[in-house]
This record gives sequence, C-alpha cells and structure tokens, in this order.
Amino acid sequence: MINDGHFEILGVTRNSTPDEIKKAYYRQIKKWHPDKFQQQPDKLSQAIETSKQINQAFLLLKNYAPPAMSSTTQKREKFRDSKSTSKRTGGKPVFHRVKVNSAKIWSIGYDTFTKILEVEFYEGGVYHYFEVPETVYTKLMFADAVEEYLNKNIATKYRCQNI
Repeated sequence: MINDGHFEILGVTRNSTPDEIKKAYYRQIKKWHPDKFQQQPDKLSQAIETSKQINQAFLLLKNYAPPAMSSTTQKREKFRDSKSTSKRTGGKPVFHRVKVNSAKIWSIGYDTFTKILEVEFYEGGVYHYFEVPETVYTKLMFADAVEEYLNKNIATKYRCQNI
C-alpha cells in the first residue's frame, strides 16, 4: 500500500510523474548506496537500511500515476506509446500490407503487436486506426464491400489519425 512515507523517502510528491520518481530514485540510491560507506562502518548500517527503504519505495511508486493525470491524458499516452514503442522493430509498427479491390482504397496494413490498422486511400492519404482488434481487421479483409465495412465498423468506432 502506497503512503506518504514512500514519497518522502524518494523526495517527491503525490503529483510527481513516473519520470520524476525514477530520477529521484536514482539520485537517492546514488547518495545512499552501501558501497559508498565501506570505509565508514558507523554509517554503513544506516546506508544499508536507507537503501532498502529507497528500493521498497521505488518498487511501489515506479508505476504510480499522479491523480492530476486525467483518464483521457492516460489514454492519449497509451495510444502514443502503442504507436511508437515496439521493441521488436526499433520503435516502429510493422504493417503487413495487402492491396485490396476497391475504388477508393489502395491498400490495407495491420500490425498485430500495436493493433494499428493502416489504410491507404488513392486520393486521401494514409490513415492509422488505433486499438483495432485483429478480428475486426480480418472481417474487413473478407468484406464484400471494403469501403462500406470500413466506414460502418471502423471509422466511427476507433481513434484515427491522418499520417
């Protein structure tokens, strides 16, 4: 259970961001690491105890989200992260693109890891639809009228961005 003592140990407040908490942790552990006190036996036991408290506080707070972050802000960050932080490809989604038989759509791509659907139109550019389940993508690919399925079941339900 997180309490005010954990914030005090790291020297942060309840409004601190995860990045600020991480920086405070590194600053405190560097200051109180027991290896620094090997030649000072009188302070070594204090350093060991303090470093244990610092580590415990950080374990509890490393995934802490400040109450000032609204749920919409957290959702925006989730979308930004899902688009840009794929470890397997150096940060970029990998789209398996397929040319479709459509008068308006050139091709459709999908990245199963980030759940981003990429639709390239002949005249309207490229759009990314976020958090699209793989089942919806599969239904789109097998739809008789691809444009109609896209407009009815994807464009109105999923967040979209023109790339």
